[in-house]
Parts: sequence; structure tokens; C-alpha cells
Amino acid sequence: VVGQLGGWPDIANKVFSPIGATMSPLALFSVGMQFHFGSMPGRKALISGSLGWKMLLAPLLGWALGVALGVHGLVLTVGVLEAAMAPMVSAAILVDEYDLDTALANSVLGVGILVSLVSVPLANLLLGG
Repeated sequence: VVGQLGGWPDIANKVFSPIGATMSPLALFSVGMQFHFGSMPGRKALISGSLGWKMLLAPLLGWALGVALGVHGLVLTVGVLEAAMAPMVSAAILVDEYDLDTALANSVLGVGILVSLVSVPLANLLLGG
């Protein structure tokens, strides 16, 4: 409805923009507050398997499929880099909402964010970006 009416009024944009700008820092802060290295020792295999798939095998599969189907350039690079990024915060929120293994989800998310600080730039270099 707002889009059909030409967008938010300027006064609403002045209120919503600063509120929206706090979303990413607050999400990372909440992940950091729930992440504990102490919850990881018995779960290293699960965390490694989860992140191995999410941040290594899925991007490699995406790259291989892209090359096989003739996709190249920016489209291929963006697709592979998106696949190589850390797991999403929304997955951890869903795990918490449905009373699943919250400690595991937060560990995968926290370690994934840390690993992606190295893996995504490395993947970008390998893709020629």
C-alpha cells in the first residue's frame, strides 16, 4: 500500500531509517551474547559438518553447476559468494522458537560468522573478484 501511494512521508523516513540502521549491529550483538566456546567441545563434529556443507560444499556445488550451465561473470561470483556466507540469524531464531538445540544453532552461527571473515574474501579471490 505504501509503495502504491508513493512511499513513506519524509517524516516517517526520518523516524524509520535510524531504527532500521540498528538492525544488523543488534543482530550481531545478540549472536555474540549467546555464543559460548564452552558449549562447543562435544559438538565439534556437528559444527564442522554444518559449516563444511554451508560454507564449502554448497558454494563448490553452486560454482560447478554454474560453470556446467554456462553461467559466468558477476552472476556466478555473487551466487557462489552468497552460498559461502555464514548461516543466517533467522535460522537460529527459528531453532529457538521451536525449542530445538539452541546452543548448537548459536555455535554454528557464531563460528560461521568468524569463519566467513576469512572464507568469503578467499572465495572472492579464487573467483577472480
